[in-house]
Amino acid sequence: YIFTPNANFNGTVNLSYQVTDNKGGVVNASNSFVLDAVNDAPTILESLLPRTATETQAFSYTVPVSNFTDIDGDILTYTASLSDNSPLPSWLNFDTATRTFSGTPSLTDADVLSIKVTASDGQLNTSQLFTLTVNDFVLANTPPVAPSSPISLANGVEDTPYLINETDLLNGFS
Repeated sequence: YIFTPNANFNGTVNLSYQVTDNKGGVVNASNSFVLDAVNDAPTILESLLPRTATETQAFSYTVPVSNFTDIDGDILTYTASLSDNSPLPSWLNFDTATRTFSGTPSLTDADVLSIKVTASDGQLNTSQLFTLTVNDFVLANTPPVAPSSPISLANGVEDTPYLINETDLLNGFS
């Protein structure tokens, strides 16, 4: 006989059965055994969504506690790295107690980062990735302001080429 318990079942299993012989005799019997619990790895409940940051602007993102769970009820601890297990860039910090990423990328940090967040129950780990896109910092374009009155150019002479330079045309614009 093979006993196959439900997934994640542990505890006492009570068996009741009958033993018969070939002459019609029947005896009721019972027995029990204990299925010991085994540690299950944390599981992912929700996928981490892509995030964006912008150079020179503060970035903060807290991994929701609902992203990982542990069926055994173990307390989870968290770590973070790049997807290839190398450290996070120097500008990006991860607070393991609050599950919060924070930092300010510099003007040279535009990139697409693949970040791995790992939840551990002390024995087994589960990881998932998310993308952090660091966009270039772009100054807002401010259009030029025309002078309040028309600019005056020097008079020319008929049938003679007239030279206009850039400085004359832009005089009064800011």
